[in-house]
Amino acid sequence: MEINESLHGSTPPRRAVLLATFAILAFADGLSTLIGWFHSVDAKGWWPVGLIASLAISYAYALAFSFVNTFKRWQSAAFNLALAAILTAHACLYYRAHPDWLTAQSGRPVMTLVHAVVANPYSIFFIHGFFLALATLCAFQKRLSRGA
Repeated sequence: MEINESLHGSTPPRRAVLLATFAILAFADGLSTLIGWFHSVDAKGWWPVGLIASLAISYAYALAFSFVNTFKRWQSAAFNLALAAILTAHACLYYRAHPDWLTAQSGRPVMTLVHAVVANPYSIFFIHGFFLALATLCAFQKRLSRGA
């Protein structure tokens, strides 16, 4: 087997996909935790719990992604780097896009769409789920095109 074929040829083994995906997302989780550390008093006290929870979510995603993956190595890396970038951007927005707290304390909180999406406790699950659904659709389309 040539080096070129091993890099661009077939789908990598499941274990390699699992480890590579988890490594990419673990880096993003660490970066998100670091962002929280600098911008939130709560994150400073609860960072181990937040990091373990986000690593558990990332591992579950990596495990599911390794089963549906039909991408080549570089495509898998690019796909998961895009997810990592979006998760890191979400952390930046979460800690930087604060609603108007004076209005919130008056009993009439006003949240923009960005605030509502970013502050939603389920947004991380939605982001992971969206990428997993996209990978599943790509795998389904690839299997259909092979059969045709």
